[in-house]
Amino acid sequence: MGGGRHVTLAFAVVAAATGALVATAILLALVVAFRAQMGLWLLQRLVGRLLRFITNKAYPDNLFGALNLSRHLGLQNLVETMMRANQGTVFRRPWGSPRGISPWEQLMFQPVYLRPRLPTPNDVQIATGVTIGPLAERPLQLKIPILIAGMAFGGAITTEVKVAWAKGANLAGTAINSGETYLPAERAAAERLIVQYSRGLWSHSTMNDPSPLGKADAIEVQLGQGAEASAPIATAPQFVSGRMRSVLGLDPGEAEKVSSRLRKVDTPRDFVRLVRDLKARYPVPVGVKVGAGDHLELDLDVFLEAGVDFVTVDGADGGSHGSPTTISDDVGLPTLHAVCRADRYLRACGLRDRVTLIAAGQLTTPGRCLKALALGADVAGVGTAPAIALFADQAARMPVLHPGRPAWTWQLDPDLAAQKVANYLASCMQDIEYVVRVLGKTSVAAVGREDLVALSRDVAEIAGVRLAWERPVADMLKDIVYAVDETMPAREERIH
Repeated sequence: MGGGRHVTLAFAVVAAATGALVATAILLALVVAFRAQMGLWLLQRLVGRLLRFITNKAYPDNLFGALNLSRHLGLQNLVETMMRANQGTVFRRPWGSPRGISPWEQLMFQPVYLRPRLPTPNDVQIATGVTIGPLAERPLQLKIPILIAGMAFGGAITTEVKVAWAKGANLAGTAINSGETYLPAERAAAERLIVQYSRGLWSHSTMNDPSPLGKADAIEVQLGQGAEASAPIATAPQFVSGRMRSVLGLDPGEAEKVSSRLRKVDTPRDFVRLVRDLKARYPVPVGVKVGAGDHLELDLDVFLEAGVDFVTVDGADGGSHGSPTTISDDVGLPTLHAVCRADRYLRACGLRDRVTLIAAGQLTTPGRCLKALALGADVAGVGTAPAIALFADQAARMPVLHPGRPAWTWQLDPDLAAQKVANYLASCMQDIEYVVRVLGKTSVAAVGREDLVALSRDVAEIAGVRLAWERPVADMLKDIVYAVDETMPAREERIH
């Protein structure tokens, strides 16, 4: 009984302990600031009392007992354990997993100075454009290799948000993905719109109403996504607003449901027929989105048989409006691993220049985007960062996003928000261009694995790059290079 009482009160005790420690820290800071007036004796007295308070009680009655519990379980897991106990059901966590499972920080770009080449001159423009679906009848041209990933209108995203994203993408010269719901206002605002052929069961989904596909600049068949895999997600009727219900074509009292499979796709052959039919009907690039997993190459084999123009691999790092916690934490492949495997398979099939590879999943910085591009992706899809950028200078309007949040809670000035999104993308590209220049390259597409080193053996093997502490072959052969380069002094002259 006593143990149960302590577990039940653990969170409250942790909060109290944290508050006590913060308050003590503030008092200590004040003492230090006014030490000349208050004297060292007061500082010693406060520290002494704090130590006696903590150390004179046994662990079961000590604040540090609760601290140990919170560290043992993890504070977020402690809270989620109580949520499970109180709710007795699956709950959906927004923004994806808190775990950082792609080791991007273990990869570093390597600048050049004189050899193997010089940095790119200031007056040379860095090429940033990319083509999605180069063999399609009407390829999709982007001015930058970053697009806004699929985030659907609905429980947490308003028309104003979708329009702001679309306008921001226009200003940056890139595309936006519709996500699972097609919104006419977004289509009207977007110069480049990728429309998802989704697993949604509502009447106005592209699975049931194909008319939006004819208005697409590219079509993405959505088999799953990183944070949710192929889970059949549903939004309860009470969380479906009137506007959302109208857009989706839902009846009163009907929930918003997503199937684990596409309609009439029960075998790989069915998928092949679907893609070929879409390609025959529409001149735009037709691709597929999949939440990456260990069977990625088997799926890629089917995608290539179907003749897809692009493949979007969404790593398990990715976020969502709200997904079951165990799926977002413990299912799928990290984005870094998925990009490397997809690129290698496409190269092995001799199709790397024919099929565009889009990477997505917690690409939250320009550096991560460029690393994904260097490891084989042609385009980086970003979602969380543009969502935050919307509310720059409008922080008071920013909602706390969670599953079931009514759509009307995202209120903002669309034109101002669009400019902020464009500013964010422009800032990212400026950073990326700086890196490309110090690598001695003239285009983002020219950046590759040879420009990276890994800080750990595991990451070197995963990414197929050199270890940072290994001497590069070019350096080992420098005497041979010098011997054939008449502009360099003899070795003896260099030494002396």
